[in-house]
Amino acid sequence: MWRSMYVWLVSVAGGALGQLPTEIAGYEVLARAEGQLGNQFFMLPVSSSLQGVTPSINNAGDVTFAYTNFSNGSGRVTWVNGQSVSIPFGGEVEPSVGDGGRVVWAVGGSDPQPQNRGVWTYQLSTGVTARLTSAPAGATDWGIPVVADDGTIASRVTTPLGPSVGTYAGSDFVPVAASDGVPFTFFSDRIAINSSGSVAARAFDSAGRRGIFLFDGAGGVAPLLVHGATSPTGNTVESTLVGLDINGSSRVAVLAFTSGGDEILGVDADGTVTVYATEFGGIVSDIDAVPPRINDDGWIVFRGRNAAGDEAAFVSDGVDILEIASVGTGLQADFGPAVVGGVVGGVDINNAGQAVINAELRQPPLSSGRGLAIVRVDIVPQDDCPADVNGDGELTPADFNAWVIAFNGQLPPCDQNGDGLCNPADFNAWVVNFNGGC
Repeated sequence: MWRSMYVWLVSVAGGALGQLPTEIAGYEVLARAEGQLGNQFFMLPVSSSLQGVTPSINNAGDVTFAYTNFSNGSGRVTWVNGQSVSIPFGGEVEPSVGDGGRVVWAVGGSDPQPQNRGVWTYQLSTGVTARLTSAPAGATDWGIPVVADDGTIASRVTTPLGPSVGTYAGSDFVPVAASDGVPFTFFSDRIAINSSGSVAARAFDSAGRRGIFLFDGAGGVAPLLVHGATSPTGNTVESTLVGLDINGSSRVAVLAFTSGGDEILGVDADGTVTVYATEFGGIVSDIDAVPPRINDDGWIVFRGRNAAGDEAAFVSDGVDILEIASVGTGLQADFGPAVVGGVVGGVDINNAGQAVINAELRQPPLSSGRGLAIVRVDIVPQDDCPADVNGDGELTPADFNAWVIAFNGQLPPCDQNGDGLCNPADFNAWVVNFNGGC
């Protein structure tokens, strides 16, 4: 069955920070592997796997993820905008991408080659892949590193003294410090950082507090959501689950297990809590243990099951919930018409109203061949006139001046040919786009 997307209205605390549309603008399959869909691989090498993959998208629409390469020792390989940019690594590899085109991932202690272990980066503008660091001294493992839109990297690191969370200044690790000097024990899941230097992490301290803490980057720390707190739904927070995310306003997206069931919450730096979704209202029947992600408009994307019990991905602005993909969603794939047979892996969202999901695709009807794919979901319509660089709705010589400024500043509008780079080839592409009109 081909299913149209629609907005569910829910009664929850808090207000919307951004207006959700009433339907999805479109879908694009970025990569595909596995299954029984004829040509089994699209934009990926033969013998690749997308099992358990969590894609990341920045505000320019650049996408990265790590796939498994079974043809080369079952190593994990970093993929960015259609290209494989790393050798196969063992250990944890889960990349994220910032607005400056900086991609970051970690290679854990289980990689058999010591020289591989540490934090790695790939820069879109230069095409250079390199190990940034294995710091701090004595580190034995690295959690999933995250990169803020300004390029700042943060990670949870395991040392002989225990786990710590910090940021990287160049290749140097700078531990996050608590103003009250109370030591923290950090859980081994994803942390989050924004361009203001605020770091959110799941932890407990020697004072007995357990839950989500916000470090302000200047030595201050505050408990955002501790176990035993009361959600605006009236339920008691019994635990905070898996990873989290933070936006530019330091609102933290949290998956909390409460006395009434799972809830997706947005928690502000002052402790204000907004309920985005629950699994006891009949709209979302179940929320999966997958880290929710938030953009600067306050939209949170998460994974779960809809009222029919089908696997689905949703986005919420704190008032409305939009189902962005579920079993039966129709889209156009590289092999022709397809339907979603399930939603697996992780999710992400950017400020442009685009989400990325890991979905099982099938040829209609649902019972025929299947395979996993990374799918970009355009929640809102995207700019289809790239030559209008200054965004005034017209194509004029002023757009050339705007392109030159973007080129000199290595800004996203410079990339007119969509290859993820900003270089002289984009001038020719701009001319073609300009002559083609809008």
